[in-house]
Amino acid sequence: IAENRIVLKKIPEVLLCRMCGDEIITESYLNHLEIHGVYLHDKICVHVPIYNDKIAFKRTGENCKQHNLFCIVSDGRFPGFKKINDSDNSTDGTKQLAESYPNVSFFEHGEDFEEAKFNFAAHLAAKMGFKYFILLGSDEYITGDIDELTKTLDERMLLLDPNREYAFHVAIDEHQPENRWNRFITESPKIYANVGLLRTRFSHWLRYSTSQIIETDQDIPLKSYQRRICKIVIHHDDSIRGNDRNKLMTS
Repeated sequence: IAENRIVLKKIPEVLLCRMCGDEIITESYLNHLEIHGVYLHDKICVHVPIYNDKIAFKRTGENCKQHNLFCIVSDGRFPGFKKINDSDNSTDGTKQLAESYPNVSFFEHGEDFEEAKFNFAAHLAAKMGFKYFILLGSDEYITGDIDELTKTLDERMLLLDPNREYAFHVAIDEHQPENRWNRFITESPKIYANVGLLRTRFSHWLRYSTSQIIETDQDIPLKSYQRRICKIVIHHDDSIRGNDRNKLMTS
């Protein structure tokens, strides 16, 4: 696999509203949801890559709903991970659970690398009018004030090149500090700006590559809450789903 490849998928022109069954022009989808009484943040959304993780996503989905965040869920097996139930898409009820939330759009990608899902979600978000999105694992959830987050991001972006994409680190609270994957997760940026300009290259599922990473207080360890530039904490906790499922995904 070429390390410098960039995969860009076609972004849908319409999205299906599951509440009324109509196909809605992608750029108008958030306004359409308001007809059904669903009012969401219009500057920032969430992207959740997932594969057979219904148990964990129950918490993540409720969390996004609580914060009034639109959620793009990208389903499919990561290459190299064990195929579950002989399917490259989730078979454990993940899709049915995700589609029960009015603020979620669910996409089945099958076996695919992370950069393809990431680019798809970023460009879909941009087409819908979002400027920022949060990369959230299916076993992660957010605490904090989303309004303060977008305010902080807007203030920071005034000082930056408006024609560039950016990635920001936030505080990450590890609920299983002994987990061997935590270092990679903690060191990865979680918030992205000017999402329509993102062109993520091929990367392992643990890492994402953007053209520029913006950090602050470089002398402070990344896990320190003092390092965060925004008003939220992302909690990473894979204990909710059990070790058997974790071993399937990391063996």
